[in-house]
Amino acid sequence: MWGYMPVPRYLTTDETAELLRTPKGTLAQWRYRGVGPKYSKTEGKVLYSEDHVHKYMRDREHVPSARANVEARLVHL
Repeated sequence: MWGYMPVPRYLTTDETAELLRTPKGTLAQWRYRGVGPKYSKTEGKVLYSEDHVHKYMRDREHVPSARANVEARLVHL
């Protein structure tokens, strides 16, 4: 039996800007500069894979300094 492959969901620039809480113009600048989440362009329409947008956000997560210090001490106990 064949495994189920979920169909990827693609977001418009408006949806991506809302998800990232950033202006659409910022997304346009990021595309121009070659930074930001990966995107596809089809027939002049820019689409972002929802998975790529979430990965972009995960890759930029930061642990607060105080928490990092506590966690580092716990590792050494």
